[in-house]
Amino acid sequence: QIGVWPQTRVLNALGDNRYSDEALEDTIFRGIGQHRVTVVREDDPHAPNRAKYAVYLGFAESLPMRPGFEPLGADAYFDDSGTIISIYRLGKEYLPTGPQGTSVECGEVWRFGFWYPECSSSYEDGWMHAKMAFRGTLIVVITVIDHLHGVHLTAANALVTANVEELPPRHKLRELMTPFGYRTEAINYNAAIILTPEWTLVHRATGLTTGGIIAAFQYANTTSETLKFRTIPELKQLKGVEMSLPLDEDGLDYYAILKDFVHEYLSTYYVFGASPDSCAADIHITAWYNRIRTILPHQDLPKPLTCNVLEDVMATQMYHVTASHRLTGTIAAETEDPCWAPGAWRKGYLCGLPRTSFSLGVIMASTGSEQPKITEDYSHVFADATGKDLWAKFSQNLTVFEEIVQVRNEKRKIKFSVFESSRIETAVGI
Repeated sequence: QIGVWPQTRVLNALGDNRYSDEALEDTIFRGIGQHRVTVVREDDPHAPNRAKYAVYLGFAESLPMRPGFEPLGADAYFDDSGTIISIYRLGKEYLPTGPQGTSVECGEVWRFGFWYPECSSSYEDGWMHAKMAFRGTLIVVITVIDHLHGVHLTAANALVTANVEELPPRHKLRELMTPFGYRTEAINYNAAIILTPEWTLVHRATGLTTGGIIAAFQYANTTSETLKFRTIPELKQLKGVEMSLPLDEDGLDYYAILKDFVHEYLSTYYVFGASPDSCAADIHITAWYNRIRTILPHQDLPKPLTCNVLEDVMATQMYHVTASHRLTGTIAAETEDPCWAPGAWRKGYLCGLPRTSFSLGVIMASTGSEQPKITEDYSHVFADATGKDLWAKFSQNLTVFEEIVQVRNEKRKIKFSVFESSRIETAVGI
């Protein structure tokens, strides 16, 4: 067995029980789907009575698909302990206790001197089809909306554009944000050439038409709550999940470290609580802040600009280009098996197709190069000793935090390594 490559893009390898209900539950409450789980909507007509939590991916049903591919989309419902209750897809409710389903069977026939593929048209639609559709949709949504659009083309793009175009080379804010923008322009330029256009990798790895990819981006820009500006504590509050999720437990602590670092750094050069506000009085910071606002889809950064608001915005952007990038990009294990979470499939099939699955694997393999980590030495970026010392202190705090995460992981059913600091890349560099 070759296994998954690259290992840097593997959060947790799929086990022998990968097709079980338990494995799906682990994916949502202990793995890559944690940022998508929320409380059941009060006006949801399809939610079972016992449903407490849901992952709403039904919006993807409307995304145009190429001929021959089944639509994406499915909503999954869970009880208050995280046990799956049902999946609602294409107007039909699927239950774990209902028909499990069977697959279309394919073989080859000899005709006129050649072997031709031939598939039956009979199958039983059931629970296994619904789970595969939900898992496949989850991977497509994470890849296209959360990772590519949300992290790369929105958060990271706003950060580096404002840094380079609005701040002088030796501005203190630019010095601080430079490590968090490492190589971002280069990788986003490559993404615009080989990932998003028609006939390139995203198009080939999913069943989406070109219009479907555009519609996914438009949904993210106009409807998705995840692309509205919120601090990390506000995002947790928005989900309303009462269970202790590793993403929230570790993520809030990681965000606090970022926020403390930013506060101490800004306090060195600006006066919090001054009147007029010290940060807002800096014309370059004001230009940087306004540029970030104009690039974000909802242009909804808080007003007015103050040092406290700037601290929140900077810490949030840092979080997204580091931790959110690691969470949404570390999905190689989930894409390894074309029958677990295919990017496209045909009616009646319980597996994805070779070409789309291979293309998805190419995306994972080509984005697995090692990148600089957040605990590394960036003292060369800072012009004065204060900046160098603050970064060293920040790095040390992250190293101590990794030990805390490792202790927590010993008690968890499944290890959650997103916030192991030595593995967190400093920027969206790949």
